[in-house]
Formats: sequence, C-alpha cells, structure tokens
Amino acid sequence: MEDLMGFLEERSQQSKTVKLWVDVVIKPMFITMAYIREEREGDWLRLAAFRQMTPYFFAAGHFNYARYGSYYLRSMEKLPQHVLDHFLKGEHVMHHLHRLWNGIWSDQFIESTFMRFGHSSGGIIGIIRLR
Repeated sequence: MEDLMGFLEERSQQSKTVKLWVDVVIKPMFITMAYIREEREGDWLRLAAFRQMTPYFFAAGHFNYARYGSYYLRSMEKLPQHVLDHFLKGEHVMHHLHRLWNGIWSDQFIESTFMRFGHSSGGIIGIIRLR
C-alpha cells in the first residue's frame, strides 16, 4: 500500500488532473475501503482509517461528523485498559454468524434483526427479545 501511495504521489506531481483524481477520488476510496475491511474483520485498527477520514469531513463541510468524529477518536484513545482489551479481541462488532468478514455495525445489526422479526407473523409490534 505504501508503494502504491508513493507511486500515486509521484504521478500526481506530473499533472493537475492526476493530482485531482488522486486527492479527491483514489485516496478517499482507499481510506473508505480500509475502514470497511477493518470493521468487517473486527480489527481495532479502524481508528487509524477513521483518523484519516476526519480531514475529509472538515473539507466537505460535514461539521457534525467532524466534531463528533473528533470526540469519538479522543474517547477511544482514553479507554480504560480492561475495556481496551475487549476491543482488541474484536468484541466491538456484532455478528449474526461468527465467520470471517461477517462483522457489521450495530445500527445495521439492529435493523436487520428487527426487519427479520418484523416479517414474521404478527409483525414487529409487541416484539421483545430477552436473553
């Protein structure tokens, strides 16, 4: 990845069009892909990808993402050690089935779970899951 980024930086010095594509399309896409991969695998290094995404939030005028994203990063950096140990084990993502590349975000997990129960007989009204 470092070799590829070095090559892209080198090429972007030769043309304004290439620089625009590298800075506006290719780099943000790589950052997004890294973030999704790390989230799906339960890899705690997703904070590094999120940290790289933060300047794009500011540049795009997404001030709520920028503000709360910065707060999120600072909060995650100050986690107590016993909580950090759980995160490093990959216990911060949810799984319907425990397999490789199967972790999903909590909002997607909740949505998919209740959509499945909502399509059953009786619908979603009155459903309470106790475990």
